[in-house]
Amino acid sequence: MKKSNYMWSHTSYVKFDLNGNEVKVENAEFINKVFPVCLAYNPIATPTVVIKKSILNDKSIRFAEDITFGEDGYLWSILSKKFPVGHLNEFLTHVRITNTNANSRVSSHLEFRSKLYDEIKNNPKFFSVDDMFLDLKLAYRFTYKINKLNLNEGILMKVLYAIPYLIFKKYKIKQKGSFRY
Repeated sequence: MKKSNYMWSHTSYVKFDLNGNEVKVENAEFINKVFPVCLAYNPIATPTVVIKKSILNDKSIRFAEDITFGEDGYLWSILSKKFPVGHLNEFLTHVRITNTNANSRVSSHLEFRSKLYDEIKNNPKFFSVDDMFLDLKLAYRFTYKINKLNLNEGILMKVLYAIPYLIFKKYKIKQKGSFRY
């Protein structure tokens, strides 16, 4: 961070499950200016992040208290809008994944993205909907509308979420070497 004058950074990490299976997440390409791509795909794990204390002196830069899932991703989006992110390509952290992780449920994705869209729309202190790529705007709007239907986790919810999910997934697929703007 000192050498490249980064205000915050993250590392690669290892995800593991209760059966001992491990997957290395080498996210070295997620560096420099990652906004607005991070609104669609964000491989940063919270325990891998280092932030200069001076950034956190700004009391408005915090985890969103009204977002149940993805509050870390929201904070990384705020930081990435303001500052480029550094990366140390070492596996310094193990992150446990369970079946109860919010990331494994469609309803959690809908809730998080809907609340994030609402926050962006109604409180543009950090960034606005206009900062998003057109396809991301449409995916977030559609996700927001699906979430308002209050569907139970099931086939209909998954079918409706398929279109925005594919748009978000597109950014993950493009990940190799494409985040260095």
